[in-house]
Amino acid sequence: MGFCGVVAVALLLALARTSVAKGPSPGDWPVFRGNTLQTGVAASTLPDQLEVRWTFKTKDAVEGSAAIVRGTVYVGSQDEYLYAIDLATGKEKWKFKAAPIKVTPSVYQDAVYVGDGDGWFHCLDAASGKERWKFEAGAEITSAANFSGGNVLFGCGDENLYCLSAHGKLVWKFKVAGGPVLGSPAIAGERTFVSGCDSTLHVIDITKGTELGAVALQGQTGSTTAVVGDHLYVGTMSN
Repeated sequence: MGFCGVVAVALLLALARTSVAKGPSPGDWPVFRGNTLQTGVAASTLPDQLEVRWTFKTKDAVEGSAAIVRGTVYVGSQDEYLYAIDLATGKEKWKFKAAPIKVTPSVYQDAVYVGDGDGWFHCLDAASGKERWKFEAGAEITSAANFSGGNVLFGCGDENLYCLSAHGKLVWKFKVAGGPVLGSPAIAGERTFVSGCDSTLHVIDITKGTELGAVALQGQTGSTTAVVGDHLYVGTMSN
């Protein structure tokens, strides 16, 4: 994509300011696509003329987007590090060694969550970068995490959607036969949604991990669903 090794985080507004609160401030972007519904819609505005305020260079490709919470940018790289960067200056605050990271980190309360290429899912202290716990999944993780009621959900290359507790214990997992779960889970109320190489959208009860319904998609999916009102949107590999 032409951005190998560089996070050109062209943060054109002061999207986040330091806060003593644990929750995100109005301009923050704590998860992939910005919210649990995965809509990708920002409440902030942009100036007419855009300009790069700073860049931050890593030692390998940056494939995931950044999470931004309370004045800190969190981004992973295939150089095997997760970085915390000061939003105002572009200076490194800390970095954490994992395995190659292709996915967007997710921030919930005072912790950062990210999966890596070796199949480990990490929970880090957002302020210090110190690891709190890690969970071994069955394969590479390229799905960003999402949150519901203190639990964390993510897809994995081992064909499973995982739900973990806040302490990193398995609550449930749902298997999508035939291939990896690449997209990040959208969460709407008590439901989440998952699809993959079985060409089917599965509607999952978020508390039990059981299937409530399914919709044939006529094509495999690698993308993240988005929920707007009472409609769900997802793209497929059948064009």
